[in-house]
Amino acid sequence: MKTVFTIVARNYVALANVLGNSLKKYNPDVNFHIVIADSHADDDIYSFKTSHNVVKSQDLHIVDFEQMAFKYNITELCTAIKPAAFNFFFNDGSEKIIYFDPDILLFSDLDDVFADLDSFNIILTPHYCLPEKNYTGLFKEGNILFAGVFNLGFCAISNSLEGKKIVDWWNSRLMHWCFADKTEGLHVDQKWMDFVPSFFERVKIEHNLGYNVAIWNWHEREIYSANDSYYVKHRGSEDIGQKLVFYHFSNYHFKRANEGDKFAPIKLEKYIDISPIDKLYSSILVQEKVAEEISSCSYRYNYFNNNTPISQFQRRFYRRLLEKGILYNNPFETDKNSFYALLDSYKLLSRNVAGDKINEVNFDGFAKKIRIINKFMRISNRILGFDKYSLLCKFLFRYVRPENQAFLMKEYEESLPFVNENRYTNI
Repeated sequence: MKTVFTIVARNYVALANVLGNSLKKYNPDVNFHIVIADSHADDDIYSFKTSHNVVKSQDLHIVDFEQMAFKYNITELCTAIKPAAFNFFFNDGSEKIIYFDPDILLFSDLDDVFADLDSFNIILTPHYCLPEKNYTGLFKEGNILFAGVFNLGFCAISNSLEGKKIVDWWNSRLMHWCFADKTEGLHVDQKWMDFVPSFFERVKIEHNLGYNVAIWNWHEREIYSANDSYYVKHRGSEDIGQKLVFYHFSNYHFKRANEGDKFAPIKLEKYIDISPIDKLYSSILVQEKVAEEISSCSYRYNYFNNNTPISQFQRRFYRRLLEKGILYNNPFETDKNSFYALLDSYKLLSRNVAGDKINEVNFDGFAKKIRIINKFMRISNRILGFDKYSLLCKFLFRYVRPENQAFLMKEYEESLPFVNENRYTNI
């Protein structure tokens, strides 16, 4: 049995429909499932606007799932449960399984991928394939190094003994270490996959240019149309190219599907060949009312059971407690012995979950506030002297991490002291 699945929160079901519809257009005999990584009311399963198969995250029978759902944000959770979903479909009888991110559109069948799983345990796609002496990509190479060699918006694994070993090993890492955390070098599920070619056998690194075309490889791949199909070739070359199999619309502004600059702030003038794909996807999103669906319902794990918002800061607090074996079995509860009550006693509750999305681009008066902080730091430099000022900056880089703010909860000040992530050790 051949299976394809994606993972979304409730508000992205419409986007998953777009993926599923394109899959079924070219692969009518392949099973497609939408895994919902969200909290559910008993009747939710009937209210999802989809004709595709739905699997609730609770059906995956993940141990301590509430703890995972609390310590991870929405992106982290959707990627953390990926190997558990692979195991779920393995146990359901699927012999060959493909995972796609929901922001992917198919343009061809997947026959070659499924055929390759007869010979390989896992198939992975690198972010880009061509080495350049003078790199021309849109993303900084350092950002790609941080994200990992492979993009896990696509992953195909066979239900073989080695395939199961890969999934079990991957799952053991993501249960605890699926954070988006640059300080610790973690980029959700992706960085762990860098180890796979070294640890496991029959790993295929797919170099077909028609797989996983995305903004991070525009510099090496050019799309053109011929005979009512799309093809991908090396940019600027006269090659015939390879058929476009699937395109990954990462960095796409779904809520602006009927507007221009949907890859904002990146303009398409340099990559005008992307425009037909962009316009096609935009028309599909508008037809499926994706923007409206994204805005119509919220992610339930963004709130305590009494609807108080949960901030990223609080999630990181909780992560630190878990690492020290301090447990709250269901951290979403709000009774007198709950994690919520602890936060409330120290006035550490949030007012607005949208605060996690504030950055230097959308923060009102950011430039003025930076000038004030800069003035304060210049005074600090004069008072401390440059050597001590440099040491302070080095210290603050780690001190301001939410994990190091546990001292705000006074009873944990001694048991959860300041930690430098580079000092972690298994010895």
